[in-house]
Parts: sequence; C-alpha cells; structure tokens
Amino acid sequence: MVCRFGDGDVAVAPSGRLYPCERLVGEDTREELRIGDVEHGIDVGVRDRMLAQKSVVDPECAACELRGRCKHWCGCTNWETTGSLGRFSPLVCWLERSFIAEADRVASTLWAEKNPTFMRRFYRPAIGPT
Repeated sequence: MVCRFGDGDVAVAPSGRLYPCERLVGEDTREELRIGDVEHGIDVGVRDRMLAQKSVVDPECAACELRGRCKHWCGCTNWETTGSLGRFSPLVCWLERSFIAEADRVASTLWAEKNPTFMRRFYRPAIGPT
C-alpha cells in the first residue's frame, strides 16, 4: 500500500501538532514538517505543498525498470535519508534493488519446487463455476 501522507492519514503528536505521517513526528520539533494542530486543524495549503514535493519523481527513478516495485514514493524515508520529500537516496535505491533481486531469487526457487504454500498464496486458481 502506498502511504497516504496527510491525505487520509494524519499523525497527532502529544503536543497536539499534526504531521502527515507518524514517522515524521520524531521529537516534535520539526516545524517544516507540521501540517497543523488539533486546535486549528490541517493547513491544507501546507499539506498540499508537501504532497506536491513528495509526488515529484526523482529523475533517476523515472526510467527505472523496478520503479513499480520499490518504495521511492515514501516521503518519510526520502526526508530522513536526503532531507527532501521527493529525492530518493542512492543507498535506499541499492537496498531496494537488493531486496527485489533476493525476493525474485527466492520466488524462482519456490516456483521451481512447486512449494504448496507459495503456490497457494500467489497462484491460487480462480474459484468459480466451471
């Protein structure tokens, strides 16, 4: 599931300040990441600007064949690793590529074995009238 980052999900800090994700609350001192407070509600303009920044596709990701399988879209990870909501870290890219390659290797092995649990989970035949 892709995160909803302030557009459907909101994190409330003990102080009553609102953030677009619980991962950004931290010590509750990051004014640039706040989208409002419980007394005044969400500042839609601030939230929308953050959503727009998060939605920018990093040029290095745009042509990547694995783009649909990685978490380049996570504004929180991007912020924590690059200081930008829309810029993806080369280190996280490397990790994602490594995890995807390993997942594919394991899936290939399980497919070749016709592992019953794997087959049931990912290749369950459609059930219905014949």
